[in-house]
Amino acid sequence: MMRTQVISVMVIVAGFAAATMVVAQPASTAQTRDTAKQESGLAKLRAEIELLQLEHDVDAAHLRKLLTDVQSFDEAAAIRDALVEAAQREVADRKRTAKPGEEPTFIISPQSLNVKFESLGGLELDDDGVKLIRPVIGRKKSELLRRSIELNGKLIELAEIEKKCSAAK
Repeated sequence: MMRTQVISVMVIVAGFAAATMVVAQPASTAQTRDTAKQESGLAKLRAEIELLQLEHDVDAAHLRKLLTDVQSFDEAAAIRDALVEAAQREVADRKRTAKPGEEPTFIISPQSLNVKFESLGGLELDDDGVKLIRPVIGRKKSELLRRSIELNGKLIELAEIEKKCSAAK
């Protein structure tokens, strides 16, 4: 009888151990699947961030070039306008002080200062060209801002997921 009880207890313990291993097995498989899914999601998110960062950098470089070119044009145009104004004053002064019938001579004439500036890969920039470029700059700024917001959102999402993953380990 004692032997039967010992065998019964052993069968119950063996059954309990087997049941525990069977129950534990699917949990680790499910956990493995979840981990693989998280790692796959992280890899995809990192790739999206890398692509967004690349696009952001290209947009920023292009916008920087446009802004630099337009600012250079604006500065050169301001200098040109000041020179034209000075030349016009000189013409008026010389005509006023010239002797009757004498044509005054000029070092710089206003017409010689009407130049075009080359920029943007060889495109000629003049006042009209700059007016056309300004809306493009506005669109580029908006696009860069949108892409920056998207990139930063993805970076925050990545940081939160990595934090959860490290806390789970």
